[in-house]
Amino acid sequence: MDEVRGQAIAKELGDSAAFFKTDVSDEKSVQEAVDGAVARWRVLGPFISPSTAPVWEPP
Repeated sequence: MDEVRGQAIAKELGDSAAFFKTDVSDEKSVQEAVDGAVARWRVLGPFISPSTAPVWEPP
């Protein structure tokens, strides 16, 4: 997914969604995405999806 589209989808979904551009072959990139999610929601759950379908809703 390109970054512009990912940001647009996250914005459309509202505060319960975020887009973190991540290269899963790069450990630092993945760690930054995890850190961003934890900083935003203080928890880490099953939030990763290779599709655009939402898979997790914060409590």
